[in-house]
Amino acid sequence: LKEESEDANPLCRSIPALRGNFAWRSLGDFPTPVHRFRCGLGSSLSLEGAREDTADVWVKREDLSSNKYGGNKVRTLQYTIGSFEAYLQNCKAQEGGGAPSLLTLGSGGSNQVLATKVHAVATGVPPEQVEGFVPMPDEPEMDNTLNYLSSLSLPGRQAKWGTGFPRILRVLFQLFQRGKVASWALPPGGNNCAGVLGQAGGALELAEQIERGELPDPDGIVA
Repeated sequence: LKEESEDANPLCRSIPALRGNFAWRSLGDFPTPVHRFRCGLGSSLSLEGAREDTADVWVKREDLSSNKYGGNKVRTLQYTIGSFEAYLQNCKAQEGGGAPSLLTLGSGGSNQVLATKVHAVATGVPPEQVEGFVPMPDEPEMDNTLNYLSSLSLPGRQAKWGTGFPRILRVLFQLFQRGKVASWALPPGGNNCAGVLGQAGGALELAEQIERGELPDPDGIVA
């Protein structure tokens, strides 16, 4: 997208040849900070006597990625929503291009559905073109209930729990019809070829922070 600075994209900073080759929308506050926590591992005996063993754990605070709705979904949505915006622009440029919708799928308490609705509308995607579907069951927990209620209250369409299969199947069928403006369906978790670029960018961002000395080179990474 022309209005976005590719210098803010870790993939473009690391691999300049990628500049101008994919759509991307800056959605959050990056880089996310890294915080150190020291954990006690219990006491052990040595020649010097008893000592308290500790280990440093560094946490990359993806929960601070956006003041609208944080978490690691923001990185994924920077590419999926950016790609959908570019697709919308191409459709509008074509005569009779139509108005495709962005469907986002998940379980009953899906963070993916909620995050997509928050960030898509915030970027200017028309609310009537954003549709949330939660056809799959989820655990009857408070956070899942709050996510679902939040999705219902946000701009954009929201299907009731356990409904929407005919609409989803129609959209998937359109994808195989050449020459037809097709709506998009984001899979649960936003796991597609565009979305995974966000997680790759997160890894490169962490490498930059290590190089700047914000944290030591870790012995291992747990995602």
